[in-house]
Amino acid sequence: MAAVDDDCQEVGCAPQVDCKFNPNFANSMEPELKENTCCLRGETTLKKAGFPICIMLKNSKNKVLFFSKKEDMAIFEEMSDEEMEGNELWTQFMLQYYGCGGPKFLVAISVKDENKSYLLSCKSDEELQFKDGDFPEKIEDKTQDILFWQKRIIGLDSIKFESFLYPEHYLACEENSNDSDKLVLKEELDSDETSTMFVYRTCKKKDKENYKNSEK
Repeated sequence: MAAVDDDCQEVGCAPQVDCKFNPNFANSMEPELKENTCCLRGETTLKKAGFPICIMLKNSKNKVLFFSKKEDMAIFEEMSDEEMEGNELWTQFMLQYYGCGGPKFLVAISVKDENKSYLLSCKSDEELQFKDGDFPEKIEDKTQDILFWQKRIIGLDSIKFESFLYPEHYLACEENSNDSDKLVLKEELDSDETSTMFVYRTCKKKDKENYKNSEK
């Protein structure tokens, strides 16, 4: 196992644990995170890792995640491929990875129209909200609300997103009384809970645009 310095704060630690002043913090971490040598020293913070990746997400009922600007929330709707392309501004979400040299990464999620970017945040009482702004170059205490652990589900072509601020709370699909589903932050009590599982596909068109922009 990689050695962990006593004066490091492990990114994988729960936010409520004061890792920096606890020399035994590594012993209380999940086994898979103990190998992560990415730590915060003094002014060092999480920085962007690579360029944003464009994805489209579907829930377990094959509904497409769609950002409703009017309602300021993400909802799930049944859409054909043609309808998805016609609404690409609101069905294409960008993932930006953050790290500081270790094998584990966190992601921030945004959606963008012609003029503005909206970052997904879970800062207010575990409630999701979209706030104006682009991906920050680095993550500090005041911007940790936009961070999620992206986890692949073994044996399935699916992923989960766990909140960095609220451990064991995941992005999930919740049914509404008006028969529409919305994206929420939910405590996961069962690892087989399908509402927290998402199937994704990359958006080749925007990936190419980002690649071209990065070369300018």
